[in-house]
Amino acid sequence: MTSFEQINKHGADVIEYMQVNYPGYARCMMQISDFGDPGLAFSLYFPLVMALNADLGSKMMWTVIFSEWANMILKWVTFGDRPFWWVHESALYKNQLPVVVAPPMLMQFPRTCETTPGFPSGHTMLNAAMFFVLAQALCDTVARSTTFLSRTGRTWLIRGIWTTYIIWIALMIISRTYIATHFPHQACAGAAIGLVIAISVSRMTSLQTLSWKKYTLLAACIAGSVLAIFQIYKLYGVDPMWSVEKAIRWCMRREYLRVDTTPFYSLMRNSGTALGLGLGLSTLMYKQADRSKFTSKMSVSLAIITMVTSQTGIFIHQSLSPRMMGWYAAEFLLNAVMSFVVTAVLPHFVRITSRVSAGEKWKKP
Repeated sequence: MTSFEQINKHGADVIEYMQVNYPGYARCMMQISDFGDPGLAFSLYFPLVMALNADLGSKMMWTVIFSEWANMILKWVTFGDRPFWWVHESALYKNQLPVVVAPPMLMQFPRTCETTPGFPSGHTMLNAAMFFVLAQALCDTVARSTTFLSRTGRTWLIRGIWTTYIIWIALMIISRTYIATHFPHQACAGAAIGLVIAISVSRMTSLQTLSWKKYTLLAACIAGSVLAIFQIYKLYGVDPMWSVEKAIRWCMRREYLRVDTTPFYSLMRNSGTALGLGLGLSTLMYKQADRSKFTSKMSVSLAIITMVTSQTGIFIHQSLSPRMMGWYAAEFLLNAVMSFVVTAVLPHFVRITSRVSAGEKWKKP
C-alpha cells in the first residue's frame, strides 16, 4: 500500500463517516459548493466588483485567472483521483485473501461528478484566493476610512472580517469533502495554494498597466502552457482526458456529469477572460473612465447594466450546445468579449451618457 493510497483510504473513510452520521446536511453542503462555484467568479463576482471598484475588480480577476491556471496545471501534473471513482478502482478493495476489505459506500450528489483530476480542489483554491483579495481590500478600507468606530472597534471589525473568511474556507473544504468530489487533503491543499497565489498576485502591480501586446502574450502563455502539457502527454502515450472517462464510468447518473468542469472548457473560459480583461485595461476607454469622477448614481447604474450584461452572457453560454462544431472556440470568444465589455465598454458608456469629462488613469508622466 502506497502512502498516497493510505491517505486516500483515510479520506474515503472520513467522507463515509460524514455522510452516514450527518445525512441531513446534504442540501446545505451542495448549496455551499454552489455559492463557491468557480463559474460565479466569472459571471457574478467579477462584473459586480469591477463595476463598483475597477482597481479591486481587476486585481481580484487576475488572482482568479492565475488560480484557475495553476489549478489546471497541477491537476494534469499530479493525476489526483476523485473519491467517487477511486473507491471503485483502488486495489485496496480488491479480493485479497484471506482478508477482504469492503470499499466505503459513498453517496453521490448532483455536484459530485466533476470530470477533471482531483488534486487540488479548484473550489477551495479559487475561494481562498478570491476572497482573500476581497477581505484584504475590505480591511484596508475599514482601517483607512472608517471614522465612526474607535481604534478598538476597527480592530475587532477587521478580526471579524478575517474570521468570516476562515469560516467560509473551512465550510468550503467540508462541503467539497462531504459530497465526495474531493478527498480532505485535496480540499485543504487547494485552500493553501490559493492563499499563496492571492498573496503573490497582490504584489504584481504591473498587471494593471501592461500594453495590449503584453496582455495578449500573457493570455497566449496561459493557454499555451496548458496545451503544451496536453501535447506532451499525447506524445508519450498518456491520455490527458483520462479523468473524463473515469467520471463517466463511475458517476451514478448521467445528469450529474458537468460539462463545464472539463479541462478544455476551463481553459477556454480562463484564457478568454484573461485576453478580454487585458485588452480592456489597455484601452483608452478604460483609462478615460476615471472612477473617482463617478457619482453614486453612475456607479449604481454601471452595476445594474453590468449585471444585466453578465446575465446575457450566461444565457448565450447556456444556449451553446457542447455538441456544436467550434463550441470551445465559441466559449473562448464569449468570455473574451464579455470581460472586455465589462472592463472597458460599459464604464465608457456610462461616462459618455452622464457627460463626465475623461480622466487619464495610469497615464505615464
